[in-house]
Amino acid sequence: MTAASPEIIAAYNAGRDPSRLALKLVAMRDNPFSFLRGTAHLFHQRMAEAGIDTGGPPTWICGDLHLENFGTYLASNGLTYFDINDFDECALAPCSWDILRLATSLLVAAPLYDIKRAAAVALATQAIAAYRNELATGKPRWIERKTADGVIGDLIDSLRHRNPEKFVQKRTVDKRSQALDTALPKMQAVMSGQERRQVSGFIESRTVGAKGPQEFRFLDVAYRIAGTGSLGVCRYVVLAETLTDPSRKLLLDLKGTLPSSVQPVSGISQPPWNNEAHRVVAVQNLAQVLPPGLLQAVSFGGQSFVFKELQPTSDRLDLDEVAKDADQFSRTITTMGELTAWAHLRASGHLTSAPSDALVAFAQDKAVAKAILLAAQDMETSTHDDYAAYCEAYDAGAFAATLAHLDKAKGDEAA
Repeated sequence: MTAASPEIIAAYNAGRDPSRLALKLVAMRDNPFSFLRGTAHLFHQRMAEAGIDTGGPPTWICGDLHLENFGTYLASNGLTYFDINDFDECALAPCSWDILRLATSLLVAAPLYDIKRAAAVALATQAIAAYRNELATGKPRWIERKTADGVIGDLIDSLRHRNPEKFVQKRTVDKRSQALDTALPKMQAVMSGQERRQVSGFIESRTVGAKGPQEFRFLDVAYRIAGTGSLGVCRYVVLAETLTDPSRKLLLDLKGTLPSSVQPVSGISQPPWNNEAHRVVAVQNLAQVLPPGLLQAVSFGGQSFVFKELQPTSDRLDLDEVAKDADQFSRTITTMGELTAWAHLRASGHLTSAPSDALVAFAQDKAVAKAILLAAQDMETSTHDDYAAYCEAYDAGAFAATLAHLDKAKGDEAA
């Protein structure tokens, strides 16, 4: 069986909600980059099969780094940062694996942005160089409003003017914001009364908040449709109000967690975790400057979830627009390489990760850059091969049973 065989893809996605899994399968058929985003497990499996290991000391990696896994978020200190924003696949692994996947994603996505081959290779080389240069300093930095410029600075600055009340109102059905608008593309109604009561009981049992305890009153819940790789995994958006100020409504994000697909191939012993959400939240706390508001690992209904205040998917760069300006796109790619290094440096020395000195020494090895670029080109080829095999199986009806649930699903995009 090829890595992209229907049996392997079906086995990996087993147990997911079929209506939302159907959206994932459609998104993966759209283009090679969407396929890459939805198949981190295949990427790492292919690396293992081909014996590709660009090395580096063990550190806490994102595990699913690609162009779309960077964005802004509101941290617990009230400031907005631009950083890596998805840690579902995080694991202890060779540090170079993140920048390898990022470079691969750039090579795969380049045709979507009308970037010619030579320019794409140059940009991948640039991302790798930015990663090595920052890693070699041994000092992590960060990007927030006062340190951002270009399109990232414009994005962060625009968020200063967001009205939190309007953000909630746009996702609810009345001005009093008492119920979610499940007619919106990224929401799907939760019909089970038992499931709604379960979520309600959980939310009203929470007392969280970095600036003092907050208690919530549950108002409504819906399934949230967002992402590509995680589509089909249980994910809720919850409308609630705080008991201290009932006029203040807020949206909460509850995202189910699964084991990391990196762990089985990393060859590195992993620390024990209470659950998968504990892994995700622990690494996110290490890798980011500060975590998003209310971030916690929680469990209910026999499943672990990452709990946080909802971060809108619109708070990402529109790379289609950015790519129209070659200089701005180049600066953005450099920033992504730098952010990857800073995340690794922040996590260094924690939970059995290598110390920063080891990362610095790795970055100073001049052979590293060429090895990562060659591996990225190999993984680009593997991704295209797997995408072609997937398209053939998809078009032949291999996923027809799941796709039959599309009429029950909705979604305007993989975000």
